[in-house]
Amino acid sequence: MTPVTPEVIRIRLPGIKRRIYDIVLQRHPTGISAKLLTELVYASDPRGGPESTNCVHVHITHINKVIVDYGWKIRAGRGERDGYKLVKL
Repeated sequence: MTPVTPEVIRIRLPGIKRRIYDIVLQRHPTGISAKLLTELVYASDPRGGPESTNCVHVHITHINKVIVDYGWKIRAGRGERDGYKLVKL
């Protein structure tokens, strides 16, 4: 049986949610700010992506509904310096 690692879980996520998850996973365990995460996710968007980070927060809410079943969650920090972090439950 394949161990349930963060790398294995990513295959359960579609499109932009996988991109968000991959970026947060690459920054594990230190985390990433919502602003930088949004910039990286939408870096290739010719329109520049959304001005607000709220859309990324909504995607993370949906991602968490999938990964919580595997014992993981993306948590948001409390301040600007504390960003999103992947944590084992």
